[in-house]
Amino acid sequence: MTEEKDRAAGDLDKMSKAELIALVERLDTKLRKYRSMQEFTWKQVNSILSSIPLGLLILDESGKIEATNLQLRQLLERESAELFGKSVRELFPDLESLEGSQEPHRCKVITSSGKNIAVELSINEVFKNEAGRKHFLHVKDISEAEKLLEYKMSLASMVSHDLRTPLTTMRSVLTSIQEGLYGPLAEDGNQAVTWALLSSDHMTTLLANILDLEKIDSVDLVLDRSETTSGRIVNEAISLCSLYAEEAEVELTADVESNVFYGDEEKLIRILVNLITNGVKYSSAGGKVRIKTGLSGVDVVFEVKDTGPGIEEEMKNLIFNRFQQAGSIKRGSKAGFGLGLAISKEFAEMHGGRISVESDGMSGSTFILKIPLGEAPAII
Repeated sequence: MTEEKDRAAGDLDKMSKAELIALVERLDTKLRKYRSMQEFTWKQVNSILSSIPLGLLILDESGKIEATNLQLRQLLERESAELFGKSVRELFPDLESLEGSQEPHRCKVITSSGKNIAVELSINEVFKNEAGRKHFLHVKDISEAEKLLEYKMSLASMVSHDLRTPLTTMRSVLTSIQEGLYGPLAEDGNQAVTWALLSSDHMTTLLANILDLEKIDSVDLVLDRSETTSGRIVNEAISLCSLYAEEAEVELTADVESNVFYGDEEKLIRILVNLITNGVKYSSAGGKVRIKTGLSGVDVVFEVKDTGPGIEEEMKNLIFNRFQQAGSIKRGSKAGFGLGLAISKEFAEMHGGRISVESDGMSGSTFILKIPLGEAPAII
């Protein structure tokens, strides 16, 4: 390096004054060009940062704020000078680590005017340069989403109180009428009560599905595991579906190997009821829905096979989506919101299990539910 400097100095000594002036002018031109490129680059960077629809902070290695974008300053109602050099933990005390994470961190932040805002924090990029590590912290305002969730939960609570209770009372009265508590019924009267009971059960199921979706979305739904048996779950599910199957003239049969395992009995019965009623709905009069249970490794397996027209290959994954009816155009339009299979999938996954369907797309479908045997819940 020293030799190169000496050689360069020697070359300069040999230059004439005119050559030196020309060299300086060339270097000055290059320097101006580099400065212009740097200014253009910074303008592009600022434009990009301003266009990002999220608040953005650039932090140094210790978590102090080096830069912010306009969206962040507007969200917090603060100027750049107020934020520069401040520790990010002064703004977000709940932020424990600056390391990147798969899941965004939810917390509250107080604006300059004293408003309490719900936000999601995400560290999406970390890099190093001569000055140390840099952290990019994205801030998403979720206050409106939080309000919407509160409204949804309030609506769910209202629906539960104002609809579920009268539906239960209505079913109790209809059952009493059907059993002759208020005197004998003519044949057409008995048929009318039966249809009213079916409608009541249908409304109760729809209501339960909607409420469960709200709980799942709010992460407010938990499992109540206890010892149960596959036989008990199948028998209860068939009991709840028998009237519906009888009216549809579809026979329910069971091949039960009763195994003991641990799970949320109520939710597992709901899954079976959803699968059975789905099979009945798409089976023609005179058809059958067969329920079978057994063990496969460490899983309890439930199979529900119907005699409907089958499910085409491209529909096999879609039917577990919300508001997607279980079938294609070939199966025909059936009443329902398409929530039963979506709820069943959620419940199965909460147990660490899975649900799938097998069908050749022409004759019948078999829904397969696998639930791990599990362990007895710890006693606290």
